[in-house]
Amino acid sequence: MAPINIKTLLVGCGNIAGGFDINQNDLPTTHAGAYKNNDNFEIIGCIDPDEKKLSKFSEDWSIRHKFFNLNEAKHSNLDFDVISICSPTFSHFENIIDAIKLKPKVIFCEKPLTKKYEDAVTLKNMCDKEGIILAVNYNRRWDPEVEKLKNEINRGELGDIRSVIGYYNKGVLNNGSHMVDLLNYLFGSLKIVTAINSINDFFNDDPTITALLKTSNEIPIHLTAANALDYELFELDIIGSKK
Repeated sequence: MAPINIKTLLVGCGNIAGGFDINQNDLPTTHAGAYKNNDNFEIIGCIDPDEKKLSKFSEDWSIRHKFFNLNEAKHSNLDFDVISICSPTFSHFENIIDAIKLKPKVIFCEKPLTKKYEDAVTLKNMCDKEGIILAVNYNRRWDPEVEKLKNEINRGELGDIRSVIGYYNKGVLNNGSHMVDLLNYLFGSLKIVTAINSINDFFNDDPTITALLKTSNEIPIHLTAANALDYELFELDIIGSKK
């Protein structure tokens, strides 16, 4: 089957956009690396306000069109099917609003989507109105082992779920959002029972929070803060009646 040529624009030219994959021979870990590894995608443009970074990125990935901002990309009269938002978190809200004006089919954003819940809802509603799919890169959703675990839970292979404990650090938005999304994927919607305490172990404006949550069928979920100053940690323990 011939490639379908999905035209892609990258916003932000840092490590997660492509830097981590430069001179690497393993499977891709960045947006540019993944797009280049798939014949269906063509990166036709990249954006960054830093001229030096923009030029190096476009050269490293052989990208023909480069822009300092999304407004320049809009006036280029190029069409984009997918726009990847790889800019810093504080830029996401404005970047996505500008990206919507280019009318892509998909906007694929790095986590966290925004720092404010209300801003995230605004962006979702705007994309829904324009028929644009807005997706956040919580990549465990596409991990075959995580999908296998979800199916095992759904089939009752773990028995009745007694409790769940998630350990994380480096901020509730930075790494904690991955944990919350994983819990949502495995167990459905969550409710906050209480937040116990918080520490600032990485970002001053993104605390790592210890909290008690529960699922719609009352399964207790303990969200437990580790400290990134010790070491990075992301671990999920699921206690079932069978294993």
